[in-house]
Amino acid sequence: MCCLAGSAEAAWRGPLMPYLPAMGAASDVPVNEPAPGAAEHPEVELPGSPRFFRQGGRLLWHLASTPARMDARDWRRAGLGVLAIAATVAVLDEPIRDAVDPTPGGHSLLHRADRLGERSTTHLLAAGFYGWGWWQEDERAKAVGVDAFVSAVIAGGLVTSKLKKAFGRARPFLDGDSGDFNAFGGDAQSRRAFPSGHSTEAFAVASVIASHYEDRPAVVWSAYGLAALTGLSRMRKDQHWASDVLAGSLIGYGIGKAVVRFNTAQREQAVALRWQGDAPALVVEARW
Repeated sequence: MCCLAGSAEAAWRGPLMPYLPAMGAASDVPVNEPAPGAAEHPEVELPGSPRFFRQGGRLLWHLASTPARMDARDWRRAGLGVLAIAATVAVLDEPIRDAVDPTPGGHSLLHRADRLGERSTTHLLAAGFYGWGWWQEDERAKAVGVDAFVSAVIAGGLVTSKLKKAFGRARPFLDGDSGDFNAFGGDAQSRRAFPSGHSTEAFAVASVIASHYEDRPAVVWSAYGLAALTGLSRMRKDQHWASDVLAGSLIGYGIGKAVVRFNTAQREQAVALRWQGDAPALVVEARW
């Protein structure tokens, strides 16, 4: 009797079944049932392990080659996002700034909320999820920790940081002109407004949490609510325009979702063939 997990069940079962009796398999041997939730939350790779880095390399290639796989609907969605950001830059940034009534020197709870998008906070949150998952043997929490860390590093460290320098947009407190862009002139911190790095990392982590806990609406709403609060805090401090926050949010959201989809698929693509009893166990694992 064999227990075969994975999408390749039919392909493996057919060729192997004729040989199972000769290998000592018995038809009346019980099969291990997977642990509750194991199918939904497969084993997570250990950070720093060879498997972690191999999967990370494949992920980076997957993200870099995304445009080649996009269809017409994907391009329309991307175009709508760009148009929304452009419209916000052209029409809404300055009115929204006036409505927010920025007070750079404030010390209210709203002003402190931008700490949620700081790199140290997002990394600590990811480590907390992974540590809790390791302690409680909770693969879902461990997956959140790994995916949140990877998403924050890619979205904030690799994508947004480069875009900030490329656009060279002046922060609102500098001159109050929402159209002040200086391409590739973003060496000074005062000219690194677009996109918002805090919003990028906050939404990258929030989208990871929401994706893994989509069966818990309270968690989803809390994650996105705190991420939105981070963006509002940056506007309240006069560090960003609304379009900076919107662009950062979309980047973080998109990369977070893509990381979860890719890593989840990688974790689920494991094929195991086992049988029990007096016969030795045979385990075949395939990852691609």
